[in-house]
Amino acid sequence: KQPGKLNKFDGVNCPKCNNRGGFFFLDENNNESFKLCECHRKRQMSKNLKKSGFSQNTNGKTFETFVQNKNWQIKLARKAKEFIEEKRIFWFYVGGQCGSGKTHICTAISIKLLEQNKNVYYMPWRDEVTRLKSVIYNEQKYRSLINCLKNVEVLYIDDFFKTGKNLDGKPLMPAAQEVNIAYELVNARYANKKITLFSGERSIEDIEKIDDAISGRIYEMCNNSSYCIFIKSDPDSNFRTKIHSTILE
Repeated sequence: KQPGKLNKFDGVNCPKCNNRGGFFFLDENNNESFKLCECHRKRQMSKNLKKSGFSQNTNGKTFETFVQNKNWQIKLARKAKEFIEEKRIFWFYVGGQCGSGKTHICTAISIKLLEQNKNVYYMPWRDEVTRLKSVIYNEQKYRSLINCLKNVEVLYIDDFFKTGKNLDGKPLMPAAQEVNIAYELVNARYANKKITLFSGERSIEDIEKIDDAISGRIYEMCNNSSYCIFIKSDPDSNFRTKIHSTILE
């Protein structure tokens, strides 16, 4: 009945093992042994989630909370679930309409992979590429940062090649330094067959105009068009616009 303290570190409260993580017992030879509690998987998931770069609750971005009112939403969720069940190493790319749930669906995939005890790292492209550019002339620091991204078991790159927009509303081309960093990262994960997820507003054809070596590797690792998905531009598909202010008169 001695209470444990694991819940203070991982936030998982288990009444079965009283937060000790398992049970001591005597085996057939009367030797003391330890058996993990069934809460172990939840605790491991919590630990992996903290290391992943996601917020602890991932803002409720799961398959269960992904809205599937339209045909394209149903197809996107089905593709994502098929991807999780794949036995071979593939990549997943979803681009297109802002606010359509691309980050939501990739986060849902990431959570499922975390539940499979895979090491997942969340990479918000603009933040991480800015950090890499700031140390690019310090070889030791740059290598340390980019090697972690190259070698993590699963990498989720959010808002890939996100840039500002010009006067006609079209995305600006990314700077050459960003393209070089993207190629180094994509090529390393391509060569080592590491699971990689991408979400962004650009189509694979848009990325081809930026660098065809990058687009080609992504397309190939997505099993060509199997997991290379684009959501057409449509204001009705932008669910962030479904909010409104309270009007005071």
